[in-house]
Amino acid sequence: MQANPALLWKDGQPYSGRFDDIYFSDESGLQESDYVFLQHNQLQQRWSSLNSAHFTILETGFGTGLNFLNTCRLWLQHSQAKQKLHFVSCEKYPLTLDELKQALSIWPELAPYRDALFACYAHLGRGFQRFHLFQHRIALTLFIGDIADLMTQFYGQVDAWYLDGFAPAKNPEMWQPAVYQWMAQHSHRASTWATFTAASEVRRGLQAAGFEVKKAQGYGRKREMLFGTFSSGQQAKSVNSGRALVIGAGLSGITTALALAQRGWQCDVIEQHHAVAQEASGNPVGVLYPRLGDGDNFINALAQASYQYTLPWLAQQRLESGTYDLCGVLQLALHERDKRRLDAAAQQDLPWLRQVSAEQATHIAGIDIGFDGLFFPHAGWVNPQQLCEQLSQHPAIHLKLHQQALTLHKTALGWQVYEAERLLAEADIVVLANAYRISQFSQTQHCQINTVRGQISFLPSTSLENKLNCVVCGERYLTPAIQHQYCLGASFEADDMNTDVREQSHQDNLQALEKMLPAFKVDSSHISGRAALRSSTSDYLPLLGAVLDIQRLPSEAELSRQANLAPPLLQGLYVHAGHGAKGILQAPLCAEILASQINHEPLPVGLSLLTALNPNRHLLKQRGLKKWRQRFLSPE
Repeated sequence: MQANPALLWKDGQPYSGRFDDIYFSDESGLQESDYVFLQHNQLQQRWSSLNSAHFTILETGFGTGLNFLNTCRLWLQHSQAKQKLHFVSCEKYPLTLDELKQALSIWPELAPYRDALFACYAHLGRGFQRFHLFQHRIALTLFIGDIADLMTQFYGQVDAWYLDGFAPAKNPEMWQPAVYQWMAQHSHRASTWATFTAASEVRRGLQAAGFEVKKAQGYGRKREMLFGTFSSGQQAKSVNSGRALVIGAGLSGITTALALAQRGWQCDVIEQHHAVAQEASGNPVGVLYPRLGDGDNFINALAQASYQYTLPWLAQQRLESGTYDLCGVLQLALHERDKRRLDAAAQQDLPWLRQVSAEQATHIAGIDIGFDGLFFPHAGWVNPQQLCEQLSQHPAIHLKLHQQALTLHKTALGWQVYEAERLLAEADIVVLANAYRISQFSQTQHCQINTVRGQISFLPSTSLENKLNCVVCGERYLTPAIQHQYCLGASFEADDMNTDVREQSHQDNLQALEKMLPAFKVDSSHISGRAALRSSTSDYLPLLGAVLDIQRLPSEAELSRQANLAPPLLQGLYVHAGHGAKGILQAPLCAEILASQINHEPLPVGLSLLTALNPNRHLLKQRGLKKWRQRFLSPE
């Protein structure tokens, strides 16, 4: 993320030395925001009679967040409680949190809205990050980067455009014909737009892209401004929330059910066990941190995006004490290859990690550390089972325990799920989140998933030992003492379906601990543990999205004849599985991605990453249709 080294202050208001321009009107930025963007997009009138479940605004320059806060205030006053506002904004040079606080301090009437923004703004990274505010009535999706990059990655329909940013003469890259053409691609017949400028090149560019352009008196000393509509294009996409069925009550299933429930869906969750999170998600401890590798790849991209999403998401769940502790995580460079990988991660200038020496690591951990590494001060551990239990208490989530879904049947109205001959449930949509068991259904046999046995070891702590202050990770992880015992894990045993606790796996864990922390002595005479099966994929990315109807899969010859042929999907059937050991980190974001797809909302990640998670990707690659997976952009 690029900081803004050219921020100046003139008469207490922010000024960009980089662009030699003001962030907002020195007469009254708040009133100008209301006049230009809210009034000329007719937002109050549109929201008072809004029939859709959500409304999307896209802004081309976030700046101080003034337009966002002003929009929040109007939305909360004039929309219905069950409707959701998506506010998407791009910012190449974001202000720091302290700068943001100073810039917005002159408007006390915005205090409740700005405090909500401040609570989630602290740790911005590159690319997309989504924050939920005001009991999920508003979603802010910030894209930190250049608008040219946003244009290649954004997916969604926009109901109203805020063309903001610095003046065209000062910031010409923001005001290009390519931007207006991109706007047209993401607009529908009722989309509106507004901007403070009346520059002739802006007017001509918008008209050339198909927008109706009108002039109005500008605000304050500005003579004119522009606004208008987009009268061509498709109808606005919308979906009515109904009944959803989620199979599997682990992290993938419960986070998906929650994301849908928060959008108005009634969610039945079928689980074969007596309670939620009884398999891999049943471990009492899971470590929350992004294990970063070197290189620009989708594994790293998902890890970073998930970490940036999950930290504020977790804070908003109001979990009971003892469910998690963000005590920090040290990732150690035990080998030369680890050092190269961690050095590469440190060079990315991510605000939520820092490189540390062995001496610094020792000071942080409170015990002797013999290796350099990375420190994630806001990471920590989570109890996945308690997390799932608490999330499942949402009033729109209905657990169906001790029931095993064995077959799926498509009907004219949706889907039916059976256990042998017994009908378990009917729903408009089904999400398969039952880990490696997704392949038991005929519709998803092509979704390749592997199992990896993992055993964790519990070691008693005593008052005579040094206190471990944070989680330490190498080839294994060691947590601070939780209820008087350390958690050490986890073993990695592929293609092993046995979940009995083994002495040999304990010894493997202890040997790895000795290599990682040779000076840390524990009592291994009273060791206990738990083994479970993790589900993963050959490319280490989860399976997420709509399921392909393999019976109607076209041949390469058919595709060559019909270049725009859409993928034949099993309407209403989705998959969310395959996180391996990263469920705590990745499942909340993946649930948000899937719920956004289902509801035709803007995505919280870019199109490239969405394509990489396609649950049909292995089959498409086998059939020589790898590029075709880019068409899986929505569940239609």
